[in-house]
Amino acid sequence: MSLDLDLIYSQFNFKMDKSRDQKVYKFEQFRLDTLHLMLYREGEQVALAPKAVETLIAMVERHGEILSKDELMSIIWTDSIVEESNLAQYLHILRKTLGNQTDGKPFIETFRRRGYCFNGEISTADLTENGNTTSQTEDGGSELNPSPRVRRTYLAAAIFTACLLGAVSIIWVIFAAKGRDSRTGGDLTILNLTTGEDVNFATISPDGNYFVYSSQEGGMAHLWLQQTGQASRREIIPPFSGSIWETSFTPDSQFVYFFTSEETSETTLYRVPALGGLRSKILSDIGTAVSFSPDGREMVFRRTNQAEKKSLLVIASSDGLGERVLLAKTDDEAFSGVAWSPDGKTIAFGELKPTLREGVCTISGVDPRSGQTRSLSSERWDSCFRLIWTPDGRGLIMAGTKYKDAYTTRRDQIYYISIASGESRRLTIDNSRYQYGSLGVTNKDEILAVPFNRLSQIWSMDAAGDSRTVVQITTGFADGRSGIAPLADGRVAYLTRNGDGFSIWLMNADGSDQKQLTTDPPEIEEIRAPSSGRFFVFAAKREKWPHLSRVDADGTGYRQLTFGDSAEVDSAISPDENWILYSSEPFAGGVDKSSLWKIPAGGGEPILLSEVKCQTPHYSPNGQTISCISRETGIILTISADSGAVLARFKTAENPVLNVGARWTPDGNGLTYIVSRKNVGNIWIQDLNGREPHPLTDFTSGDIYNYAFSADGKRLFVARGYATRNAVLIRNFR
Repeated sequence: MSLDLDLIYSQFNFKMDKSRDQKVYKFEQFRLDTLHLMLYREGEQVALAPKAVETLIAMVERHGEILSKDELMSIIWTDSIVEESNLAQYLHILRKTLGNQTDGKPFIETFRRRGYCFNGEISTADLTENGNTTSQTEDGGSELNPSPRVRRTYLAAAIFTACLLGAVSIIWVIFAAKGRDSRTGGDLTILNLTTGEDVNFATISPDGNYFVYSSQEGGMAHLWLQQTGQASRREIIPPFSGSIWETSFTPDSQFVYFFTSEETSETTLYRVPALGGLRSKILSDIGTAVSFSPDGREMVFRRTNQAEKKSLLVIASSDGLGERVLLAKTDDEAFSGVAWSPDGKTIAFGELKPTLREGVCTISGVDPRSGQTRSLSSERWDSCFRLIWTPDGRGLIMAGTKYKDAYTTRRDQIYYISIASGESRRLTIDNSRYQYGSLGVTNKDEILAVPFNRLSQIWSMDAAGDSRTVVQITTGFADGRSGIAPLADGRVAYLTRNGDGFSIWLMNADGSDQKQLTTDPPEIEEIRAPSSGRFFVFAAKREKWPHLSRVDADGTGYRQLTFGDSAEVDSAISPDENWILYSSEPFAGGVDKSSLWKIPAGGGEPILLSEVKCQTPHYSPNGQTISCISRETGIILTISADSGAVLARFKTAENPVLNVGARWTPDGNGLTYIVSRKNVGNIWIQDLNGREPHPLTDFTSGDIYNYAFSADGKRLFVARGYATRNAVLIRNFR
C-alpha cells in the first residue's frame, strides 16, 4: 500500500516540499535552512520575510552564476505576476543583511544591465528527519557521519513519527466522518493581494470574499473593491475631490462605511453597497473607524467635543440615528480605536494619555449595556490604532507600536492580544512598517494588512529641476529621508538609519568620502546646519520628549538646547547663524498650545516669536521672513522674523506633502514643497508674486521624501526612492 503523506495530510501543512532538496547551506557566519526558510547568523535567527529568504536560496543554489531579474522573478514567483520593485526591495534587504565577506567583497554582487550573483563560498548539509544536518563540502567530502547509536535514534524517531501520523490520520477521519470543522495548522503565511497599487485604508469583508481600499490620484479620491485572490478591481463610487479613509464592512459583508472630507475639514461618514451604488450620508464629526454590533444594527465610534475638550465613545444605530454617549474622557485622556466583540458583550478601545508621550496607550473594554469598564491588557503601547476582534472572541488584532519601540524598526506592526492572559504577540517580523488605518479580520481567521517600505537614497541634480541631470550619490536604505544639510564647502550632511536609530553622516557633493559623525544620541529626527558647517542642530529624544541639541562639525561639543514638557522637532538656523527657530508643542490639559520660539544658537533662554499655530519653519535667504506650515490643510504662511506677524497665506497645489515644510528658492523669490500625484513625487514652486504653483522637477517615477538646495544655489539634493505598498493576507497566525 502506498502512503502519500503530502496528499493525506495536506490540510495539516507539513510543508513536505518535493521541489527543493532539504538542505542547509553554510557560508561564513551564516546558515541557510531551505526547508524552514530561515537564515541564521552565528546561531541567531535573522528576521527576514519568507520571500526574501527564497530570493537568497535561489541565488545560493546557483552561486557563481549571474541571474537576470527575469530569471530570479520566474524562480521566486512561479505562479504570480508581481512588480520588479518587490524583487529590488528583497535584494536591497539581503545586501544590507549579509554585508561583505571577510575579504571585503559583497556576498551579492550587482552586474549592471545583466543581473545579480552570489559570490560566497558555501558548504552544504542534508536535513535529516529530526531537523539535524549532515554537512558536505562542495567536493562531496563528508563533515559528519552519525554513529550507530545516532542512527538507531533516528530509526526510533522515524517509527514514533509514523505511529503518531497514523494516530493523527485516525483522529482526522473520525472528525471528518462526524462533519466537524477542522482548523488547519502550519506556518504563518503571507499572501500578496495587490501588485503595486496605491493601497490606503484597506479592510476585508468578514466572509473574506472582497476587500476595499482607497487611493488618491491627481487630487481625486477613489474607492476600490477587489475580489480576494483576483487581480481586477472595480470603483464602487464616482471619484471626487477630497480624501477617503477608515473603511469598514458591515457584519453581513453587504455594505462599506467610509469617512470623507470634501471642501471642508469636517469628517463625514458615508455608506455604500459593497458592489457599488449611491453613497448615503450617515453622520458627521467622527474620529475612528466604526465597529458594528454582531447583528449589525448598531455601531460604535469615537468623537471629540472640542468645545468641552472631551473624547467621547458613542453608540448609534447603523443609519446614524439614536446616538448615546457610552463613555467620556477628560483631563488629558482620549479614546483610540474601538471594536465590538463577536458576542456583543464588550467594546474594546484604546485608552490614550497623551501627556505620557511614551507608553501612551493601554487596551480596555466596556460593557455596552452597563457601561462598566475593565482592563483587557496591562501592557503599554506607544501607539495603538485600529482594533478588531478575532472571530472566536478570544483575542484582538491591533496595528500599533509597543512601549519604547516608537523610534525603532519595530514600530507600526500587527499584534495579537490574548484576552485570557492580556499578553500580546507580534505577528509581523518582515522589517516593514504597517499602515495604521489598514486592517481587517475574516471569519476564517485571516488578517488583511498593508505593509509599506520606503527605500531612500540621495540624488544630486541641477537646481533648475531637470531630471536628466540627476545622479545617485548614496546607496543606503534610508538616506536623507529625515534630513539633508548642504554646506558652503560643498560637502553634504545627512541622516541615515543606524540600526534602530539614526546618525549624522558627512560626504562630498559627489557622494565620496562618506563618514559617520555621531553615534549618540541614536534617536535623531531631523538635521539642520548653517552654510558654514560649523555645527549641526537636530532633534533627539531625551526621556519623554524630543528636544533640540547641537554638535560641532567634527562630532564633538554635544549640548542640549531646549528642555521642559514639550516636543521640539522642527527647527531652522538663521542665515547669520545667531538664532535657532523652532516650533514647540507642549502637552498640557489636552489643549493645543503649539507656537514658534527662538533661542541663541549657542543656547540660552527661549524667546516667544509667534503664537500662530505653524510648524516646520524655514528662514528666507536674507533672514527677514519665515515660512511655515499652517494647521489649516494645504496652507503655507510667511511670517516676519522680527515681529512674528503673519505676512501672507498661500494655498498649495493639490496633494501636497508638507512634513518637511516649504523651503525657499535660492533667490528668495519663491517657496518650494513636495507634491505627490499618481504615486510620483515632485518639487513644486509657489512664487511670492501670486502666480499659480507649478512644478520645478519633472520626475516620472518614484517618491521624494526630503530635499535641500546647495549653499551656492546651483545644485539640488533630493532624498528619493520607491515605496512598496501592497495589501496582504496573513494566515495561520495562531
